[in-house]
Amino acid sequence: MKRLLISLGLLAVVGATAFFYLRRKDPHAARSKVITSSKAPLAKLVPKDLDELEVTAAPEGAPGGPTVPPVHVKVQRNDATSWKVVEPFADVASPDAMQQALEGLEFVQWKAQVADSVEAMGKLGCNDEKGVHVVARAKGQVVADLYVCGELDRARLASSSQIWEVAGLDRWRFAKAAAKDWRHLVVVELPAQEVGRLRLTGAGGALDMS
Repeated sequence: MKRLLISLGLLAVVGATAFFYLRRKDPHAARSKVITSSKAPLAKLVPKDLDELEVTAAPEGAPGGPTVPPVHVKVQRNDATSWKVVEPFADVASPDAMQQALEGLEFVQWKAQVADSVEAMGKLGCNDEKGVHVVARAKGQVVADLYVCGELDRARLASSSQIWEVAGLDRWRFAKAAAKDWRHLVVVELPAQEVGRLRLTGAGGALDMS
């Protein structure tokens, strides 16, 4: 009988504890709430209004720092549906790369401020060494100047040390292994019957095939 009472008492304690934790409010719940546009540090951007994007970042996969040259690229709008790379070379911009970048700027959600100090900027990679510096312009005016931090889901405006928890503004949308990854690569397919002669030229000479 005594053992039964002890067991029932322990069961009651476990049940009460579980009830308490299930009913308790999550202390981090406020961090998952999306900030309204009026309180977010950056106004909502509309991709069709943008005409220039400039991105500077350490190569994707590199540790960053003064020994690793950053990848810098500037793209400008060609027309309503296409973009062109103007720096560091001139070429057609990759539609996929542009879609990734523009969607990040359009759908970013600013959730909560998590830090505000120069020290935090270094620790979270919200600087030139580890962060991605993104500048967007519309009609020649800067409408967004921000850093996508090296730390996951963190970003800040270039003009502020306030670091925010964000969603949608992913580093991979902007950081590329090389500037050429912003270039539109096209594979040309030619039917064999339409090729009368093919010449391959290299350091060792030329090879003709027909």
